[in-house]
Amino acid sequence: MNHREKVISHAVKYSDHFGLAVLPLSSSKQPPRDFPWQPLQKRRMTVKEILGCPVWGNVGIVTGEISGVAVIDCDTIEAANRFWNECETPVVVETPKGFHFFYRHPGQSVKTCQSDGYDIRGDGGYVVAPPSVVNGKHYRFHSGAELLRPENLPLFNLSWIPKPKSETCSNEFDKKIRDGEAYVSKIFAREGQKAHNETFKVVKYLQESGMNELEAWAVLHRWNMTNCFDKYGKPYPWNEKELLHKLKSVY
Repeated sequence: MNHREKVISHAVKYSDHFGLAVLPLSSSKQPPRDFPWQPLQKRRMTVKEILGCPVWGNVGIVTGEISGVAVIDCDTIEAANRFWNECETPVVVETPKGFHFFYRHPGQSVKTCQSDGYDIRGDGGYVVAPPSVVNGKHYRFHSGAELLRPENLPLFNLSWIPKPKSETCSNEFDKKIRDGEAYVSKIFAREGQKAHNETFKVVKYLQESGMNELEAWAVLHRWNMTNCFDKYGKPYPWNEKELLHKLKSVY
């Protein structure tokens, strides 16, 4: 049996025996350029389609709800050790760079994404599966070749999905702004009473507190609307051009 025949045989078994959605791959890890694979995120190929498909350089398993599996792709020893020791699963595939750990899909969206030391292959993703060979390097079952049915797998833990960086950055950004506003709210710029110096003091504080230019501008802009007055005590904010100039004089 040549490589292509082995790949097709495994593809049929993955689909017909284990109920997994399979994906034809070229001799690399990618689907052929002229093969639109997105529909296979919603439906499984039939055995007839698998046998009739001309492109089977390698085989992939579509991850996510369609197959009932989510996979942790570890490329570092540290990450692999974590899943060996803390999150044991019977199905592990040895890859050219590390290991794939198979888990049962939780029924909620599992986004395909990157984390610290490992990748998550969930909805909208796929993994290269045995007996694929890429650049002369093999994908092999380390354990559990006959246990690929989702019901044999432990449940994927949603806490493994990393918190979006944008959300983390947003929280840190908001905290900096709150802290900065709390301090500069005590500083006032009054016409005829060294308003320029007081505004400069605000900008200088924001810089020294560790804020970048964007963070400082967010605080300064709001401070300008509430803490700047004319000689009669009425609101008298700097215009945007003047305010930006003061920011740039420090940053």
